[in-house]
Amino acid sequence: CGAGMRVYALKTYDIDTEGLEIDKWVCDNSPFKGFKVINDTVYNLSNYYNTQIFDAVICYDLCEHLMYEKIDEVLKNIFNILKINGSVVFSIPFIGDPNLEADPTHIIKETKEWWINKIKNAGFDIIPTPEHFLFKEQMIIGAKK
Repeated sequence: CGAGMRVYALKTYDIDTEGLEIDKWVCDNSPFKGFKVINDTVYNLSNYYNTQIFDAVICYDLCEHLMYEKIDEVLKNIFNILKINGSVVFSIPFIGDPNLEADPTHIIKETKEWWINKIKNAGFDIIPTPEHFLFKEQMIIGAKK
């Protein structure tokens, strides 16, 4: 969740939120307070949560940073922590998006179709991204039915 800006924004709407951040310094020094941030990686997601406890998960500029050999496991763990009818919002720069090449820490560089297939294979139904979403072109929304 980085410094927690998006998590904090959701909290201001009285939405029960939690974040996961790999960088301990960021967790300790975030200017955003009042919500739970776990200092660890998404690879250990199953260590923290029982299954089916979240209504929604937001993966904003996360998945392209993961290791190829772990992406299927991570997507399945996200599926498992969602309640039935829960949703996941992915924001991923795809091949053709200049943001993909702008960050040297991006590991997975694939097409939108590749990502859609990965997300479907994890068990999600893909639902249309609303037209008004910012950066709609790099958004994929999955639903757990």
